Amino acid sequence: MAAHAFRSGTHDALAIGQVLDTVMVFVPSKGGRSHCPVEWTEYADIAKAVAVIYDLILNMQ
Repeated sequence: MAAHAFRSGTHDALAIGQVLDTVMVFVPSKGGRSHCPVEWTEYADIAKAVAVIYDLILNMQ
């Protein structure tokens, strides 16, 4: 039996946050566009976000 999938206009973190500590890392996209075919984020900005997440994981207690 499959579990009921959470569907809403909100982010998955809202549902996951009900049972686990949750964090979202935002990175800038060209022109502020998000969730569309022309969305683009510079690789340098992605690398910064990955570094933040990596540091967070290393320092979790």
